[in-house]
Amino acid sequence: MFQVLLFVFHHAKTRFLLLLLLCVVLSCKSEERADIPSPQFSAAFYEALLIRSHIINGTEADVRELFETSLKSASPRIREEAARELIPIVLRDKETNIRVANIEPDLYGAILYTRNRWKETLQVLKDADSSWSKALSAVAQYREEEHKDALVDLLMDAPIDSAYVWALETIEAENIPLSELELAAIYGRRAAARSSFSEALKHFHVLIVQNPRLFWRYPALLNDLGRSFQYSSIPEGVTILLQWESLLQSEAVSESLLDVPTLRYRLRYFLGRLERQRAHYEEAEDYFRAALLLAPDAEQEDACIWYILNMALTNKPETLATLLTLYQRRWHDDAYFEDILSPYCRYLTATRQWTIMLETFLRIRNGSDRALVAQYAYILGRVLDEGFLTIKDAAPALSALNLGAETTADALKQAFYRIAFEESQASLYYRTLSASRLGLALELALAQDVATEAAMSEEFQFLIGFFDAGAGSLVLPYLNRLRDTLSIAELRRIAEAFAADEQWIESIRIAGFYMNRQDYVMSRADMELYYPRSFKDIIEDRALDLSLPPQLLYGLIRTESAFDANIASYAGAIGLTQLMPATALEEARRIARNGGPNYVENGKVNARDPVANVHIGASYLSSLIKSMGNPMLALLGYNGGPTRVRRLRNAEPALPIDLFLETISINETRNYGKRVSAAAAMYGYLYFNLSMTAVVADMFR
Repeated sequence: MFQVLLFVFHHAKTRFLLLLLLCVVLSCKSEERADIPSPQFSAAFYEALLIRSHIINGTEADVRELFETSLKSASPRIREEAARELIPIVLRDKETNIRVANIEPDLYGAILYTRNRWKETLQVLKDADSSWSKALSAVAQYREEEHKDALVDLLMDAPIDSAYVWALETIEAENIPLSELELAAIYGRRAAARSSFSEALKHFHVLIVQNPRLFWRYPALLNDLGRSFQYSSIPEGVTILLQWESLLQSEAVSESLLDVPTLRYRLRYFLGRLERQRAHYEEAEDYFRAALLLAPDAEQEDACIWYILNMALTNKPETLATLLTLYQRRWHDDAYFEDILSPYCRYLTATRQWTIMLETFLRIRNGSDRALVAQYAYILGRVLDEGFLTIKDAAPALSALNLGAETTADALKQAFYRIAFEESQASLYYRTLSASRLGLALELALAQDVATEAAMSEEFQFLIGFFDAGAGSLVLPYLNRLRDTLSIAELRRIAEAFAADEQWIESIRIAGFYMNRQDYVMSRADMELYYPRSFKDIIEDRALDLSLPPQLLYGLIRTESAFDANIASYAGAIGLTQLMPATALEEARRIARNGGPNYVENGKVNARDPVANVHIGASYLSSLIKSMGNPMLALLGYNGGPTRVRRLRNAEPALPIDLFLETISINETRNYGKRVSAAAAMYGYLYFNLSMTAVVADMFR
């Protein structure tokens, strides 16, 4: 019935009038039978979004009427979301005839506000906690009581969203009196939100001179000042923040609203960021160390430690081993430091510091970031395998791994490989390579059936309604806000809906989200959502023509574009295989010269055409494999450029290719080879009855 109604409403105005007529009829019927469901009222919500997004025709008046109609929906979630959408409309238009029982408090408060019923507005919103309720209450309180403290607090410290902007515009339009200092702070915040940091500082200077304690009182205001200094006037920022730190340290601050230790932490933290920005790394480290002493919580402690380690990795990586000894036991979230320890592994491999790599592994081996542990373990196994590390050098690992003193180098390397192989949270790349070294096959325990739930939540029904209404392209903001409330079964249904809508990127993203939950049980259906066989005929026919492994071409396309044929990168790469225009043109001309189709028209290639894009990208990959002699080197050349990869390889001829890959300093290229390999392994396993171990091992032959 739902889809039929949307099909019948082909013309926007006719559709709108018919919808309103149905709503009136059903509204009358609902007086007789209150339990009759009203899908048409829910349909009005999605209809309004489609018009507002110009996907279908309609006017602003239609949008408002449809949102108002959807307030009568039987769905509490539809009513809440419609009310949220109507608030700025009501406040802007200031005329409403909304008559719906049990209207949402925020919308009701907005209606009362437009009627100048300030006291009732405050009463209705007293228990609400949304950004709109806070903004409406703050302005209404001033209107009713001429008391502006709540309004000033809101504008100084609240996130700058649509409710904040409305409150600020109301102040400007209705001449609500604020002091020069308060206005300077507010306009500075607004400029900083637009990344206009020089403009923000012009406003903030008034406060800096006349009343710096406003920055001390409001964390968001101080944060905006710190960012403005960082991206506009670093030396001045260092001078001023040092003055404040000295002042807070030397005199008693009597204001009860100030948390002096936390304020001093923030000043030291921003001083560290400012000095880091201008490459004064020793000074920055001193400030982060000082901030660490006053960090108010575990998250801020980790932030200080991260900056200290990051600066060492960037500028003095030889000192990182000592710093890890000092700080590794002090941090709280192992995953937070993955982007330190993974590049550090690259540095240690490139500089052949195998004993320090072993020491680092022993420090982190019991940590919660098991993927990182597996990475170090595999590389150490390979280092032993190649004879770069002797059993004597590796002796400290024997007791840690519960191995006897008589253990051979061969047995120790096997122990390292087994750690990586058995780590379920590790990358498929390291697990499959370890399995290959152990002579084992990596098999995944994939359930054939997935759990279903008889009852789906109100949130799920609201979100799936987007797809039923043909509005799947508009669901993301709502999904991002609600996804943590959904069960795995509900998220799976959402991922399936994205896939049916051919929104492959979002389908993959949502599948990956719920697959990371602790209570998740891996299934074949989920793996096929996460590794979709999109554009099957185009990809597999072209792979066959070019004698390319189809799983490799699938892995490349999933990594490059997640099967979005229209995607374009910031660098200008286009389409499924992310072709740069010059590369696409050159390869297309070569294909035509060799008797293939001519994809060039008016000196250009339509790289968004899936057929042309896959043919050109696959042909280019095939030629790279032939010229570079190895699929992995070809992949690295595809991403980083063949000339650059050849130069890097020539500088490391003695290393086997898997260890050479670990030395590549370009993070994107280094990780690209691993990601494509892992994806290819899964495609081979799921669709071509191949061993994942064999697929990845073949990448290095």
